[in-house]
Amino acid sequence: MLPMTGIALFYALASFGWWKRMLADAREIIDAGFGLTPLLATIHALSTALFFTSLLIITFTRKQPIHRERRLKGWLLPVAVTAAVSITGMGDPRELPLAVSLVATALVVFGMIFTLYALRFLGRHFGVVSDVRGLVTNGPYAWVRHPLYAGEAITLAGVAIAVASPLTVFMFVLSMFLQVWRARTEEESLRTVFPEYRDYAARTPMLIPGFRFSRSPQPASASGD
Repeated sequence: MLPMTGIALFYALASFGWWKRMLADAREIIDAGFGLTPLLATIHALSTALFFTSLLIITFTRKQPIHRERRLKGWLLPVAVTAAVSITGMGDPRELPLAVSLVATALVVFGMIFTLYALRFLGRHFGVVSDVRGLVTNGPYAWVRHPLYAGEAITLAGVAIAVASPLTVFMFVLSMFLQVWRARTEEESLRTVFPEYRDYAARTPMLIPGFRFSRSPQPASASGD
């Protein structure tokens, strides 16, 4: 219960910070008049706020697991990832060249939309620790095994570009490393509960369509060997 409370708190703090930032940016548009830079900042802050708020809400609406995580790494990794993700999302965006602001905003908006799209299919199977709540292989899960994490990575890349501090960049890189480790830990649990997951993993990349970080498990043979 304590790790879940901490994870929810991290999401809540990041969400609050970006909602506050969005209101400040919107107020600047009202006070100073329309401008492309404050408009991009407002869209960026709104998208990031929606991203963290969505993660916070779905944390409390999940199904009961059909397989409980017993390993220490299955609990510690999600907490570490959430901390890194939330710290990445807590910095204040800098004044950037327009082209850079456009790239950062586009990444955040696209990443947020893709995250929500993945959540639409994952639904209440969403997990934080490596509990198993079901197996989803349709929609974006037919393209990659972890589209939710892919959407998060795209969003956070935009945030890291916008904040552009050494701490933010470091925490973004750290969160990506931990996220891949977390994904592999989750897959170990999924293969335990769903033997067919090995075949699914063998034909479906982890995060990027057409790209594999390492050799995936081979499909099971007809004899089951």
